[in-house]
Amino acid sequence: MYSLEKDLAGVDGWELHKIDVSKNIYYGFIPEVTPPIHGYDVVLTLDHRIQAIVEDALKRGVDNVKAMAGTAIVVNPHNGEILAQANYPTVDHNEPGGLTEDQMRNDVLQKSFEPGSTIKVLTAAIAINEGKVKETDIINTENGRYYPCGRRQLVITDHNHYKSLNLEQILAYSSNIGSAKIGQRVDEKIFYKYLRDLGFGTKTEVELSAENIGKLHHPASDSWTKCVTQATMSYGYGISVNPLQLTMALSVVANGGKLFKPKLIKEYRSAQSGELIKENKDHFLRRVITEKTASRTRKLMKSVVEYGTAKSLKINGLSFAGKTGTAEKWNNKTGKYETKKNNSSFVGFLPAESPQYVIYVVLDEPKVHTAGSLTAGPVFKEIAHRLSFNTDYGLTTETLEVESDERILIPNFESKDLGDVLAWAKKNEVKVDREGPGQLVISQFPKFGSVIKKDLELKIQTRCKWNGVPDLKGLSLKKAMALLSERGIKVNYKGEGIVTSQSLEPGADLNENDTCELILEGTQG
Repeated sequence: MYSLEKDLAGVDGWELHKIDVSKNIYYGFIPEVTPPIHGYDVVLTLDHRIQAIVEDALKRGVDNVKAMAGTAIVVNPHNGEILAQANYPTVDHNEPGGLTEDQMRNDVLQKSFEPGSTIKVLTAAIAINEGKVKETDIINTENGRYYPCGRRQLVITDHNHYKSLNLEQILAYSSNIGSAKIGQRVDEKIFYKYLRDLGFGTKTEVELSAENIGKLHHPASDSWTKCVTQATMSYGYGISVNPLQLTMALSVVANGGKLFKPKLIKEYRSAQSGELIKENKDHFLRRVITEKTASRTRKLMKSVVEYGTAKSLKINGLSFAGKTGTAEKWNNKTGKYETKKNNSSFVGFLPAESPQYVIYVVLDEPKVHTAGSLTAGPVFKEIAHRLSFNTDYGLTTETLEVESDERILIPNFESKDLGDVLAWAKKNEVKVDREGPGQLVISQFPKFGSVIKKDLELKIQTRCKWNGVPDLKGLSLKKAMALLSERGIKVNYKGEGIVTSQSLEPGADLNENDTCELILEGTQG
């Protein structure tokens, strides 16, 4: 199990004093002192703005289609940094009493499922890299019904009955038959090696515990059925993955062919000085496909958005490549797939030409719709659209249209100064309804990324910076110093025992460089 306890906790210090039978200290005796070793501050790769957008969009998406649950991940494909990860519904892990094992599960890496059509991207990349298929090839798609092993075994079907399709159309229209035939052009042992090199069937080794590695059948194993297993894996069945595994594998296509270990910890810093202690460096694992193969595959994925299964997800001014996925769930009791229970998903690379972000969304058992374009797709679209409003993320390729000049984008004011809000509101002629004392903004509505009419009101809640001075009377020096340190307050003290007075009044607003003088007397009870 992965744990940060040793990094965060540090080591206790101690003092050895000489005392008499009444436990009075001999002050002439020089005590032995071993100072404590403080733990580190652990800095994560998560971007709090992207995380907030992802959590908000995922919740709305799950609720809109009445799904059982949902997971969303955003990564930087060029170094493996996880910029956001979310599950919904959420639970409070600090209060585990009464929660089931499923509720406690982190689906980002503990959910194991058959991914469906998103894996067709990888099938195409493998076949292109091996020189087994070209964009100009015409594949016989059998009018929607294909028997890869003869009529007594597996039958592969497509929703639409296409006579033949080229490689781009196979991805755009998400043909199972076309993908199966492309996959079967590659030697089964080589096909398996590619999937293994993409990270399937092994741990990602991200800094989280209890990862489910999924299942990847080996051609030499009894579970591998000649002409069946490879065909079904080519369109996302007969292989199980976790969402993070799949996101990192798809990132190989986004970044030019390289597999990175996913990274959640960015660095370790001193809890006292903020000094950098150790940087968690990027971990390149291996090259899986060539840059040219990756580029050709991304170009194919653009057709999915331009005229294929995800054409409803287009965003004005933002170019992205994507792939939909809809996979029926297997029922172990009946030994059959359940046509009304699906994992529906969408993966998007943005911008399409030089992807900086890979966004993967999967919804478990959506009920209003089942297609990935109508379930997970809108979650992706909201995340991508809201990111494009922030110039820090470099996504907008042209001016975005807004509905009228009377609408305005809401910035992120949380953790900002009240003066910043009021200055923005005055400039944009927006009314502000403020609740609470102090100058530090702790919440806002509408949320960051919303587009509102100018005549609507911005509601904010504030508190004193540093959350005010706590009442320290009666506390030990150790507890008092901990409370003040949390708020960035410097401390001077005189005496021993418990705090009997303090120079800064409880509840007072603070500036960062304030110092609190403590007087200690008596003994701690």
